[in-house]
Amino acid sequence: MALIKDKICEGVNLYYIPADHFKTNRISIRFHLPAERENITKISLLTQVLKRGTEKYKDMKEISEKCDDLYGASVGAGTSRMGDRIMVGISESMVADRFLSERILPEAIDMLKQVVFFPYLENGVFKKEYVKQEKENLRTYINGIINDKKSYANLRCNQIMFEGDPFGISAYGYIEDIDGITPENLYEEYQRIISECPADIFISGSYSKEDIELVKKEFGFMKPRKAEDIQTALARPEDIKTEKRVTEEMQVTQSKLAMGFRIGVDPIGEEIYDLTVFNCLFGGSPFSKLFMNVREKMSLAYYVYSSLDRMKSIMQISSGIEAENYEKALEGIFGQLEEVKKGNFTEEDLEASKRYIATSFNASKDSLVALERNYLRQLVCGKEEEIEEFLDNINKVRKEDVCAVAHKVKLDTIYFLKGEGK
Repeated sequence: MALIKDKICEGVNLYYIPADHFKTNRISIRFHLPAERENITKISLLTQVLKRGTEKYKDMKEISEKCDDLYGASVGAGTSRMGDRIMVGISESMVADRFLSERILPEAIDMLKQVVFFPYLENGVFKKEYVKQEKENLRTYINGIINDKKSYANLRCNQIMFEGDPFGISAYGYIEDIDGITPENLYEEYQRIISECPADIFISGSYSKEDIELVKKEFGFMKPRKAEDIQTALARPEDIKTEKRVTEEMQVTQSKLAMGFRIGVDPIGEEIYDLTVFNCLFGGSPFSKLFMNVREKMSLAYYVYSSLDRMKSIMQISSGIEAENYEKALEGIFGQLEEVKKGNFTEEDLEASKRYIATSFNASKDSLVALERNYLRQLVCGKEEEIEEFLDNINKVRKEDVCAVAHKVKLDTIYFLKGEGK
């Protein structure tokens, strides 16, 4: 399942992921932007306004009716982060033509073009009512993040750890910026994105050569733009000036602990395989050191796990604990990290981690969205690697490799959302 590359014009690439085992096809377009505080809220709002109506389909009801006509096609839009870049993505899923008695691909392409390039306008800008409603929806959504205490704690930890860094900018936007958004300045930002920002068009599923040529033709109107590379600055341990510890109190029964670590491992270097296995063994699996010891044996956490951001080269630990167990939980977590550094794990533990990673990555083959994201990450990182090749390298990781990379993991930030028990 190799990625097939093509180009629409300078700065606009076309990628085809052949996957004949799906009954659905997918088309998506992603615009790449550097993460910047001053316009992130507009970008977050924009994706929701685009789904409200187009030139042909004036509102969500007409869009929905057209999707029904296309045998249940669906259109989605949103922002996502990958390293120090933000991506504006609009996608469409539809039944593959080979399973139908008629050809719907041309209409499906037109639907996606409508949503991305021909939004519903009033007086040359976005409809005032749509912008007003989506501003309130965004305000409610951002305010609602605090209700998910685990996500909130992880977000706060990230903001504290990367204050002043593009990676610390919230992809959701900021409440204080919402009131300043107007139909006029939102439309101006939209025009900048679709005409100036580098874009990738992905088609995945079962497409013929004629289908691919049709996609190229239909998006051939896009203007060339500068294909600038948005670099992600690695989070290196040597950049830590002082460990940060922040505690905030809230009226919740279960306290949340979030910890951020800098690693500095090149995302396309050989050590990335060692780091992947380390994370799985340490805290990224149901049989990890953190789960089996801090949660099960010591009973210090309701949940505890670690996760990696490969591009930024950081590890975050997330845990739910009782407030009075704060120091003990930290001691337990640091203790397990030391155990891995010392090599106090078995070859069986190592092999179980490799099998778990293989299962997780092979599962991505069952989702067009996951396949697309996997290839997109490779393109952004600058290293193309099929899943089988990646897993071959995972299998080469030795015990001493895991111990060595564990020594590179350095604490930067501890954020503690302390529950008051009310």
